Amino acid sequence: MNLTKVELQGTDFNGVLASVCKYNRKTKEFLFTKNSLLMFGLKGILEQDKWYGTNDKIFKHVFLNQIENYNELKEYLNNFTSLTLIDFKIKLVFTGGKDSFYLEGLLDGEIIVITAIETEVSKQIDFLSNEGLINSKIGLRWIERISGEYRIFHMDSSRELYGILAEREVSRIIFRKEWEVIKDKILKDYPEYQDYFDNNIEQFNDLVSGKNSSYILTSPWLDSEENIVWVEDRVTVLSRNDEGYAELIVAITIDVTESKLKEFSFDRLEERNKQLLDASKRAINLAELLVWMMNFDDFPDGDYIISNKRYKEVLGLDSSKNGYVKFEDFLKTTYPDILGKNTMDFLLNEFDRTVKNEIDEFEGVVKHQNLKTKEVVYLEHHSRVEERNIDGSLRIVGGYIVNITDRIKMEETNKLLNLEKERHLSAERLAVRSGRIMIWYLSSKSTESADSFYGNKLLFTKLGLTDMLDNQFSIKEFNESIYQGDDEGLKLHDIYFAMDDKVESGEIDYYDKLLVKHQNLKTKEIFYFEHNFEVEKRFSDGSLMIRGGFMADVTEEIKYKKRNDYLVGHDAVTGLLNRTAFEEYIESSLMPNDYSLIIADIDGLKFINDAFGHIKGDEAIDFVGNQLETECGKISTVYRIGGDEFAVISTETDENNIISHINMIKENIAKLNLRNDIQLGVSVGYEIVKNSNILFSDAFINAENLMYRRKLQDRNSRKSKTMDAVLETLHIKTEETKEHCDRLGVYAVNTLKQLGYTRVSDLEDIELLCKVHDIGKITISEEILSKEGELTKEEYNKIKGHSESGYKIVKNIVESDRIAFGVLYHHERVDGKGYPFGLKGDEIPLFAKILNIVDAYDVMITGRKYSKAVSKEEAIKEIIACSGTQFDKKIADKFIMSLKEED
Repeated sequence: MNLTKVELQGTDFNGVLASVCKYNRKTKEFLFTKNSLLMFGLKGILEQDKWYGTNDKIFKHVFLNQIENYNELKEYLNNFTSLTLIDFKIKLVFTGGKDSFYLEGLLDGEIIVITAIETEVSKQIDFLSNEGLINSKIGLRWIERISGEYRIFHMDSSRELYGILAEREVSRIIFRKEWEVIKDKILKDYPEYQDYFDNNIEQFNDLVSGKNSSYILTSPWLDSEENIVWVEDRVTVLSRNDEGYAELIVAITIDVTESKLKEFSFDRLEERNKQLLDASKRAINLAELLVWMMNFDDFPDGDYIISNKRYKEVLGLDSSKNGYVKFEDFLKTTYPDILGKNTMDFLLNEFDRTVKNEIDEFEGVVKHQNLKTKEVVYLEHHSRVEERNIDGSLRIVGGYIVNITDRIKMEETNKLLNLEKERHLSAERLAVRSGRIMIWYLSSKSTESADSFYGNKLLFTKLGLTDMLDNQFSIKEFNESIYQGDDEGLKLHDIYFAMDDKVESGEIDYYDKLLVKHQNLKTKEIFYFEHNFEVEKRFSDGSLMIRGGFMADVTEEIKYKKRNDYLVGHDAVTGLLNRTAFEEYIESSLMPNDYSLIIADIDGLKFINDAFGHIKGDEAIDFVGNQLETECGKISTVYRIGGDEFAVISTETDENNIISHINMIKENIAKLNLRNDIQLGVSVGYEIVKNSNILFSDAFINAENLMYRRKLQDRNSRKSKTMDAVLETLHIKTEETKEHCDRLGVYAVNTLKQLGYTRVSDLEDIELLCKVHDIGKITISEEILSKEGELTKEEYNKIKGHSESGYKIVKNIVESDRIAFGVLYHHERVDGKGYPFGLKGDEIPLFAKILNIVDAYDVMITGRKYSKAVSKEEAIKEIIACSGTQFDKKIADKFIMSLKEED
């Protein structure tokens, strides 16, 4: 076979495609369907079922400016007068070498329904996987002139579609005999199909002789069960000999049975519509009309109508004994939806214009509802003024009404059929197109190994291959794109070439969904491709003659699966194995007989999260996990099994080494604490198991109990250190100096004594409260705390939040509700205007009331950036003035007494 060039363009088969759009001659607007947006390349830019004016900027830019002969199109549309379908009259040409389209039209009022036919005639052949073609109901074969005889080469897809029993390679004479048998069977039952077969022979003979180079025709066939199917042949000559006879012919056959049956159904429907229209005319001739009249001499207010019996039956109206129908009853026949209301409003508006003597005739279609049966009724109203008075006022008006309900329902059915037809065309087109498929094909002229393949553009782009000539790529370069830079790549590489060896040896003729890892030779980007391959023909010695396939890019799917698989067994914060992996391991056969189990728990993680935020908390978790992984060595596996808990399973069973590792971890944490505000701690317990002398569950309990004992021993010391560290941060970051807190402690203790409290624990608690009362301010940014000018509302709200933040911090350090609640409520006022909760009177705890007064007094006499210091006398006057509103009066009095005693 002398095949010099095969154009591989994805799945753009030689064919004719159509779409429908509309043009309003009055408003100069276009309406596009989904199918037309796809065909004109506007999908994703313009919207379906939306009217676009010629001045619309987007529409003008993406559509009108791309048409070379727009003025010719505009003239054609504006002068269009045909009332029936006509032959092609104008060719629509796009700039930039895009496809061109022929147009035909049908006039419906001011709307022109435009059918656009794509005139793409490309000579293309696609040696794709037969499985893909068969599933798309597409058959592929070629015909080659060999020694003066035409031989037909059927791919599996063609044989499956035709249901033939012939070999893949068969003489045309033999195939013609089988074809004649099928033809005779069909013509026996369907003699009207003779023209299809005659046309088929004529077209093929013209193709062979050179009268034409391609053709498309539809003809009937029998499937394997001898049912009629319809196939569309798209036949193209790829090469001719010196005498002009075709040497190589490619034929693509598409099963269009569904489309053809719909076409027949559509034809029958049109015939039915025609019969229905004829019947309607006969009905009119027989006076089967709804007739009505309104006589203003009899009824000056126009509140009654006289009508025939048919009028009342169709609308379900009752009449008086003398045949009159109330006009208000007629109005009730408006169908209860938007269309019903709008069409009735239009009719009444036209009637109002006749009353005003603006018009004498009007027409309109109204959606009604039969008042008795509730069925929808579409009526076409034809109304006329029969007589007016001398002053122009109405005397008699009437008309006839045509019941067009059946016609409207038929039109709605037609619309659904048209929509289904458009969807079918789109589906048929998309069935042979794919945006992620890389295609290749090779036909060897001899048994010698080939060094290049044909490939489509997407293959070159994805892998950064060099286009040698006519879409050919080097097999050597393609093999270099197969990634071997990691274990996964090597494994997939070996599987791929093992499969390739099986193909070469003749052991297999196809494979599908074979995963291979590739790397773009230019950008170094990594891809995962699923390879699908089939051998079409071998030489007599078994070597490869014709083979091809396609590769699907599944990179995103593989990455998504890997990410999910990783997260199933790993912790997202530390990257360590998680509890799921831990439980799977301890239940598996991989558990050693000799091992050590270490359980570690972060001390005060909740305090870190509350005081410094969850980001700092995650950093603490990550640091501890990193220390465990680093110090316990490669013979250990570290798991994060809870929020603040870790487990280490190690083959290390020397207790001295285990203790050494634990001590090193604690030393590293201590060094971290010297550099940071956060005082991090870890409690650790362990258990050593030899010869599986105890159950794992018992080893876990023993290690965890040891960890908890050490946690209790360290708690008091750690809390004290943590408190000192937090207070130091508070004094550095804010104006809350140690001296200020000490003075508040003196004032508060003296006031509490004045109130009769003398227990040492009470006095110590309120003194500690004064030290930590503004501890929550460490959570506020220094920018806000040190701001010179007036705070914004948002900034002030953040300042007010410090009492709640302080409560959370103190609650984790100090085991005293009185101190914690004192921090939380020390900005409450007895009149209920304080914060954060607006408590009143005795709802506020005693310690908080005392702190409120002493804090305000010390601020007044020492001053702040936002206020100058005042004398003690002025400060006392302010305390007295605010008693009963901001301060508790009784406590304020005791505070003032303590000041006087101090003096």
